Amino acid sequence: MIFEKLFHLMAEKKASDIFVSAGAPIHIKIQGSTIPINQQILDPATIQKMAYEMLKPDQIKHFAPYGGVEIGGG
Repeated sequence: MIFEKLFHLMAEKKASDIFVSAGAPIHIKIQGSTIPINQQILDPATIQKMAYEMLKPDQIKHFAPYGGVEIGGG
């Protein structure tokens, strides 16, 4: 699972947030600054696949028409 690896990276770097957007690399927030984790530009299909791996069915219903969903943890 992609997000599991990302969450491990976030814990290692003490990051507080993760940002996933089409047309940009994944960013994490460390001490108030966002930084890309690599240079890979994400396309919408990749983001949808990533999201559907971790969303509950009711969240997927919201993601589909709006193209996004905010998830809080902890």
